[in-house]
Amino acid sequence: MILREAIEKRRAKEITAIRADAMKKARKAAELLKAKYGARKAILFGSLCRKA
Repeated sequence: MILREAIEKRRAKEITAIRADAMKKARKAAELLKAKYGARKAILFGSLCRKA
């Protein structure tokens, strides 16, 4: 049980890091769309919209 809990905890940290990186990239993409193409709004959709 201890090993399983450690693995689950590690996986949760990995998922949090992956989600944070994805959100950072989504923000950069939104900035690019606004700056380069004049978009007024960028809407996030998909799995990043849901809470982890």
